Amino acid sequence: MKCCLWFLFGLMFLLVVPRLLAQDRPLPVALVQLIANPEAFDGKVVTVRGYLLMIGGHGDIGATFLNLSREDADNMLGNAIVVVASDQMRRDEEKIDRMYITLTGHFYAVPTANKSYIPTIKDVVSCAVWSDPNRPIGLKDSPPSHK
Repeated sequence: MKCCLWFLFGLMFLLVVPRLLAQDRPLPVALVQLIANPEAFDGKVVTVRGYLLMIGGHGDIGATFLNLSREDADNMLGNAIVVVASDQMRRDEEKIDRMYITLTGHFYAVPTANKSYIPTIKDVVSCAVWSDPNRPIGLKDSPPSHK
């Protein structure tokens, strides 16, 4: 009888624990997926890369956007999601603003009156520079060009 109870306990453990752990694990996702299909990721913790643009200056609440690219941000093409900047992001603004970053946080598809969504990340867990557009990560190992 004890053997059966331990077996059932072990089976339950194997079925329940991975699901509980997966809830906290961020889902790596492409920024374009969040923009194109926000309702599919609503309420999930995601990790995403993009070009960060913080508008409003030091210490201001301002607005923060994660764009597909620097060109999209510079030309205001709208290929971006809203980011509710954490206190740490505001402190690191000089380091992360106008950089390609890796960001982890809670994603929400905020509904609008016209039945669309504003893709938004808040409760940011981490934010780190991934690549400097002035010194792209893909060119770090290339030999200098001679012009």
